[in-house]
Amino acid sequence: MKLYWHPYKYFPYEKELAVREVQQLTGQTPETTNDVVSLPESAQADTLRKLAYFSYFGEEGVLVPTTQRLLETANDKPRTSRRQVTRYSSHGLHEYKGKFNPQVVRSLLNIFGPSRQPIQVLDPFCGSGTTLVEAVHAGNQAFGFDINPMAVFISTAKLQALSADSDLLTQYATIIIARCRASDWLITTDEDERYAYLMNWFPATILVQMETLRHVIAEQAQDSAAIFLVLVSNLLRDYSLQEPADLRIRRRSSPFPTTSFLDAVEQSFHRFLCELRATQAVLGRMPSIGRAMLHDIRQTVPNHELIESFDIAVTSPPYATALPYIDTQRLSLVWLGLSQAKAINSLEETLIGSREFRKSVQKQWIDRMQNNIDDLPAPVVDFCNQLQNALTNQDGFRRQAVPTLLYRYFVDMKQVFVNVHGLLKQNGKFCLVVGHNQTTIGGVKYSFDTPALLEQVAISVGWKAFELTQLQAYQRFSLHSQNAINQESLIVLMK
Repeated sequence: MKLYWHPYKYFPYEKELAVREVQQLTGQTPETTNDVVSLPESAQADTLRKLAYFSYFGEEGVLVPTTQRLLETANDKPRTSRRQVTRYSSHGLHEYKGKFNPQVVRSLLNIFGPSRQPIQVLDPFCGSGTTLVEAVHAGNQAFGFDINPMAVFISTAKLQALSADSDLLTQYATIIIARCRASDWLITTDEDERYAYLMNWFPATILVQMETLRHVIAEQAQDSAAIFLVLVSNLLRDYSLQEPADLRIRRRSSPFPTTSFLDAVEQSFHRFLCELRATQAVLGRMPSIGRAMLHDIRQTVPNHELIESFDIAVTSPPYATALPYIDTQRLSLVWLGLSQAKAINSLEETLIGSREFRKSVQKQWIDRMQNNIDDLPAPVVDFCNQLQNALTNQDGFRRQAVPTLLYRYFVDMKQVFVNVHGLLKQNGKFCLVVGHNQTTIGGVKYSFDTPALLEQVAISVGWKAFELTQLQAYQRFSLHSQNAINQESLIVLMK
């Protein structure tokens, strides 16, 4: 039996995961070459179809595509030799900063999940739902938490799409666009806070179309409204008065798109519905076996039925100095009515890894750090204090806050480890893909192994260290490439 790679370049860790998938699913040790992987004995086709990092398998010239191959090439997506396709199925419904590749999730579920099916999969930081979608693709129950209401909204829409009737969605899309093109409405509203905020960030003509779309979608799409609202949301930054490429807030200097807003919405609807039909041709309409819930995983989970109910948890947690997820999505949050504009800064401050720190609060955290009131492992506290002692008068306020921000991050993650431990079954695995970090203090650059420090925090609250493997992250070439995390590690813990 021979297994054939996908026609794109792999990182070394991807091929290592690929081999481990084969070993775990078939119980055989394969022989590998650059072009093909060989199994000493044949294996069941249903088992081999689950593989994430192989394209075909077969013997004597009869090749069978894996499910991953079918998903990645559905809807006639173009192939490149450099990168794998990551926006197949409902993954491409909405962009989301910091998400990890779905192939990694599928591979980790194959390697570390129980062999029996279906299983219960948890993502305590579900973000835009990558883990949830991949778990549902495999027929597993999936449950995710996130503190960001936009993340939960996107995840919910992605899961709804998998179980939706694509023909019915196509009818809704046609009606929505037709109604909006025929409308001469000028959506009027009281000059409330929401509308006033949006007027400051969108040209009047665009805002009228946005509000018309929101009204028509709610009226026509019924229970599927979230899917269409998310597709429109994905376009808002491009048509706003904010510079689209910036993570933070800056007035636009780049030109607007040449495609009209409503044309762009129609094209977005069409592209996604074509993708969904192609996905359902491979998998069928998936049952409603995934859910995303607005909840801070640092807090006790209110549903006691979830205690010790999960077989595996897979996540990409916030970085130690996190991306400004809330600020990045503030236009969508306000437009969708998920947050008031005045509440966005407060919500940003509550995120794990937030860089927002008030001076009065920082002083309290300095005391907690210097006295290790939160009982973190000694190497973690020593490193934070080392950075604190290295500060100079030349370091500005943001750098002055870094040591205590890091300490607070590890305190928060300690509580995460406690709560996830209570949700997993005995011997359940917790897989985390975590970025490394660097900072400059006192003119000296410090690179630190956040995953190794997190592993020590997890061990201190009862987890067993199972594996710590370095991964190679994609090189970023965007506006913010200098701040990108280009090194990651996989932490695997066992209850």
